[in-house]
Amino acid sequence: MSASLERRRFDATVIGAGLSGLTAAIALQKEGVKTLLIERRSTVGGLCGTFELDGHRFVLGCNDFGAGLERTLQALGVDVEFMHPSARFYLGDERVDLPPSAKTALAFAVRPLAVGRALAGAKRSSVRTLGDLLDGSVSDPFLRDFIAILAWAVLRSPDDVELASLRELFDKQWNYGYDRATTPIGGPQHMVDRMASRFVELGGELLVDCVCHGHERAGPAHLIDTSLGEFESAALFSSRGRWHEYPSSSRSGLEAAAVFFALDPSLAFPEGVHTLGCMKRGAADHLRALDRGERPSVCSFHVFRSDLREPEGAPWTISGFVPLARGTRQLDALEASSVLAAIRERLDRAIPGFSRAVRYEKLMDPASYEARFGFAPLASPRVPPRDFRRLPTYDPASDVYWLGNSAGPPGDHAGAAVLSGWLAARDAVARLRSKRSDDSRMGEATHAH
Repeated sequence: MSASLERRRFDATVIGAGLSGLTAAIALQKEGVKTLLIERRSTVGGLCGTFELDGHRFVLGCNDFGAGLERTLQALGVDVEFMHPSARFYLGDERVDLPPSAKTALAFAVRPLAVGRALAGAKRSSVRTLGDLLDGSVSDPFLRDFIAILAWAVLRSPDDVELASLRELFDKQWNYGYDRATTPIGGPQHMVDRMASRFVELGGELLVDCVCHGHERAGPAHLIDTSLGEFESAALFSSRGRWHEYPSSSRSGLEAAAVFFALDPSLAFPEGVHTLGCMKRGAADHLRALDRGERPSVCSFHVFRSDLREPEGAPWTISGFVPLARGTRQLDALEASSVLAAIRERLDRAIPGFSRAVRYEKLMDPASYEARFGFAPLASPRVPPRDFRRLPTYDPASDVYWLGNSAGPPGDHAGAAVLSGWLAARDAVARLRSKRSDDSRMGEATHAH
């Protein structure tokens, strides 16, 4: 880096204004730490946001959250209202509602022995993954498909889903709160915009369209080289993560094609439902086949309502994802048309009149999605080998806090990303205060001599 007389100094710099970066920046600034937040895109939010496609607005990526996010934003003073919708899944033609409706509860009540065997199996020390549980303790077809929803949510083979990671979703230690789904009213873009506003209100500085070219240590400080100039910072946070430190045997989860529909306002989405999934029977085996690179003859998918504030009479939109066979990056026009037709046909059964209400539809394969947004449609960026211990957020060697799902709190979801930002900020504040105290004592000692 070149020397610069115009270099500005901050107590902390956060690279990346996704959920983890926004959380860290607000938490730092709230404690009086002069913070710079830089984002390479023109909008904040990362995977959480809204974008426009041929005149229609759609939600990108993150859409369902745990109640822990709501509590965290409240503690940070972010003014966002939430609703608590349900999710609906069709396992073949059998419907499951979460939280359980009376009909769903009955479906479990008539299978007491099968449910009991599954619960007992999950407690065995030899049963480490969802695949182990399904193969050793669950033979009931309905229960197998229901349990496979947990693998579907992270787009992995059930053999790559550790039971310990599922327990962490509901562990009070982490406060994720996934036992109570929550969704921001107005959509996730409204939520992250309010987070950015809160950061600025507290006195933080936000730079968008600011590309970080690199950073290096210079004595006790970090020098950050960006497209908008150079900055100096005592503490540095990066949303790029520690993926480069994962074992070479790690691999990603399954990629997905993204689907988008704009619908006539006369069509009603199921009341109180936010996410709707349609899975073929034998869902666990279906996911395993995809993981082996086999293309299915019947597609499974999930969609979610955008929940945006659209003008009265305007079409409303839904987004969704269709997991693809491992290694599938592109779909030709015929394949894309076939997938969209299969989704319309299945949703016609779940939402009568769906096909007639479609005013616009679009499928983005993984290559197109990444070209448009700059990141791949992956629920699980890395699936590490068994016994891999998650890396800590703070790396003493680089003196950098690595945010997001690559390090720190367990989980490949928004709740873990938010918590990584929160905990990193808390640790950095303690370190900065300790350093200031040490410098103050040193200054007093020097003055006394």
